[in-house]
Amino acid sequence: MEGRQSLLSGVGLFGSVPAALLPWLLTTRIAPIYESAGAPLPELTRFWMHWWPVSLLLPLLVGVIWWRLEAYPRRGTVTAMASAIGAMLVDGFSVIALWLPLLRLPDLAV
Repeated sequence: MEGRQSLLSGVGLFGSVPAALLPWLLTTRIAPIYESAGAPLPELTRFWMHWWPVSLLLPLLVGVIWWRLEAYPRRGTVTAMASAIGAMLVDGFSVIALWLPLLRLPDLAV
């Protein structure tokens, strides 16, 4: 059981890093493509392009959870769940925020 919890802790801790970096990749690589096409960016997209560094707190939060639950026997499970939920929230919000300009591209063709 201890080996499984260690594995889950590692997955949670290391899995939260790419999840936190995906918004950076999307805002630095994909959003400029929309802007170069002349698509006006929606408010939500501009907001996320400005505030995406908040997502970098996800690995820190997962690390704090892992550290605070040192004596808890299911520490790995809690750490992995916090990482998965945080990744779904951060990356899901990123995808939605960067999908919105795509919906406006047909308006530019008219």
